[in-house]
Amino acid sequence: MSPADEDLLAGYVAEALDRRDSGEAIDPREICADHPHLATAVAEALGMVEQLPAMHADSIGADRWIGVTLSDRYELVERVGAGAMGAVYRARDRELDRDVAVKLLRHDLFVDDRAEQRFLREARSLAAVDHPHVVPIHDRGKTDEGVLFLVMAWIPGPSLAAVLELSRANIPRVEVGGFGAIDWLRDRLPVADLE
Repeated sequence: MSPADEDLLAGYVAEALDRRDSGEAIDPREICADHPHLATAVAEALGMVEQLPAMHADSIGADRWIGVTLSDRYELVERVGAGAMGAVYRARDRELDRDVAVKLLRHDLFVDDRAEQRFLREARSLAAVDHPHVVPIHDRGKTDEGVLFLVMAWIPGPSLAAVLELSRANIPRVEVGGFGAIDWLRDRLPVADLE
């Protein structure tokens, strides 16, 4: 598979997972209509994801990370969420004496150097983004075990999922803000980085 196809595949799988999470039916042939040769690979990837218990959060050893300090700087304090990409922790930046969010990414998503280099490139691109609807990226790194991580601004309060669950009336306003950020990013980032 070419690097371009790998990038497309990652985007199609992410789209399929988003659809699944919102309760939509998933048809890999429909998702890959522009690149039908990838439909089988998307279906296989979705099959593997379905076999991952609890979004595979345990694969990064979520509980064992509490109290660990990454890069001699970010002390993981508490796990605040998990999803398809990994787990998010509130951490303490010991150099700047502030709370930050650290996202530990699932190790199995980055099985080769090319995937890791793409992650580093995209983290660098996102760190340059300054928009009110995009969480700022402060740093990125890799643990001694090879787990990649992102360090982002800590935004105190309930998760977006909790806010939407409690206040369905705010959904259109929240979505419009998010779409504004997507349009803004589209004008500034390469398409592959936005996916």
